[in-house]
Formats: sequence, structure tokens, C-alpha cells
Amino acid sequence: MRYIGGTKELWTKKYARLVGYIDSDWGGCINERKDTSGYVFLLGSKDISWSSKKQETMVLFVAEAEYIVVTSIACEAL
Repeated sequence: MRYIGGTKELWTKKYARLVGYIDSDWGGCINERKDTSGYVFLLGSKDISWSSKKQETMVLFVAEAEYIVVTSIACEAL
């Protein structure tokens, strides 16, 4: 509740909008052959949610790695 009260002005300004950024590195961990993926959500100029972690599954293509990240950020956005 303290966070919501402290960021009240972000929700009332017209220019404050929610923006999300994602990225993943395909095959970033050489030992386990797993990708590292991350995302950040910004509300105005403040970050409100972020994550960076190794993916649980091993993928064969870059498109698969990106699909996993997009799925996770869609769940977080909802």
C-alpha cells in the first residue's frame, strides 16, 4: 500500500503509460545450453516490474526462446 500511495501521481498523469521491454539470449549458458531471458515494465519513467532468469527448458531455435519470453511477459502484463 505504501508503494501505491507513493506512486499515485504516476497514475493520474496523462503521459504516464505502461511500456514493456523483453530480451533473451539464445544459448547463453554454455554448460546447460539454456537461455537467459528478461523483461521490464515501465510506468512513465519508473520501473514497476522486472525479471531476469535462466529459462527452464532447452530450445533449438531463436524463435522458440523469444516465444517463451513473450509468453511470460504476456502473463505478467495481465
